[in-house]
Amino acid sequence: MPPRKEEENQRIRDDRREKILEAAAKLFARKGLAATKIADIAAAADMSHGLVYHYFSSKEEVFSTLVERALDGASMVTHGAHLQPGTPWEQLRWMTARMLEGVRQQPEYFQVVLQAMTSDTVPAELREKALQEGESSRRAMIQLIEAGQKTGEVVAGDPSQLATLFYSCIQGLALSETFKGPLEMTFPTIDQVMRILEP
Repeated sequence: MPPRKEEENQRIRDDRREKILEAAAKLFARKGLAATKIADIAAAADMSHGLVYHYFSSKEEVFSTLVERALDGASMVTHGAHLQPGTPWEQLRWMTARMLEGVRQQPEYFQVVLQAMTSDTVPAELREKALQEGESSRRAMIQLIEAGQKTGEVVAGDPSQLATLFYSCIQGLALSETFKGPLEMTFPTIDQVMRILEP
């Protein structure tokens, strides 16, 4: 009986932590790190200040946790694409599908990472890590583009510029999803996004 009780307590703790992170991601995406307060996070998560502080020592720790999670996810997708079976085009398609799924499910994460890379209010160590991880993912994308160009599956041109264009499209979609207004936008298909790289 006691082990089951501890398992249930752990599940409750995990659920609360996730609720805090989910609420914080939306706030950070819209307001930024500097303008977001623990009180805002507590209110959005429907918890007391004290309960939020039980899980995180500060809003900076919450922000760092979100950035780390987003960077790990992005790295798994871009580097994982190289491990997928098939041609470079099929690997790019697999990667694009995962990115679009991420944009639809958690667009705030893209905004949080962008803030980590560009905001002066973000701790320098976290900004440097975000920039390094971003560059590592970008290099992995460039390698896939170059491989696809060699097989004739990807349009000719500067692979770095093509990667920038591709990522700009993904970030733009994340921004649109984060700040949805009264006008409902039609989300593009994988094939439509892949046309950026089509020969």
